[in-house]
Amino acid sequence: NIFGLAIGITSCLLILQYVAQEWSYDNFHPKADNIYRLRLDSYGLSPEQMSIEDRLFVSLLEQFGDRDPGIFSVFFLNYAEVPEGRALFLRANEPHAYLEGDVLECMAESDNVVRAGLTSKFRDTNTLIEMLDYESGPPRVLGPRSLNEHRESYRVPVSDFALSRLQFRTSEPLVLKEYDRPGILLVYEGDLNVSLTGTDGSSTLERGHYPAGSVLFLPGDLAHRKLILHLNANTGTVVFEATVGPEF
Repeated sequence: NIFGLAIGITSCLLILQYVAQEWSYDNFHPKADNIYRLRLDSYGLSPEQMSIEDRLFVSLLEQFGDRDPGIFSVFFLNYAEVPEGRALFLRANEPHAYLEGDVLECMAESDNVVRAGLTSKFRDTNTLIEMLDYESGPPRVLGPRSLNEHRESYRVPVSDFALSRLQFRTSEPLVLKEYDRPGILLVYEGDLNVSLTGTDGSSTLERGHYPAGSVLFLPGDLAHRKLILHLNANTGTVVFEATVGPEF
């Protein structure tokens, strides 16, 4: 039967074409041997039954898709939960990613930020591989050190910057005398009232009201100009201060 023979030959050719296409998948890529296909099987596990790495992997997979290699970072990077009020110190050339929550980042002077995954921005994988620090170890979670009633400081092993948290537990004003370094104030919670006076007891030269989310730059010559900064806030107000380090 010629008709049946034609159908058989056609089916055979289609099957051969399909197999050839499957075997040649991604062969155009110069590093095809390093490309793997991802298949996710949860076996009916609920999120509560999965490990934290597996839950993060599923979440990142849904957010960035299976073409982003950064989703695998959850299996070889440390996972750290940083409670409110604590800090995480990261040296230069250490890979990291912020997965969830709000973070205040204080960064030393840098000429570049290199990305390799979990982003829609430009990714320079080769440069990142060359510059990374491959030393392993647990994450360095820092707690604040109390300096006085208002101020808590985070001790970091670099002189590029210093970070402090100012908490107004009472309505008593905070007076910054001999302020001789440039700094940045970020009003994190509450409202901050700032006034500027002279060291000779002169009247207020300037004043301002700054709600949560406001950022103020403080010049480093207030002490030289014989000026004093007064910070007034309601109880519960939290302000973060970033300055250069004392040895900078």
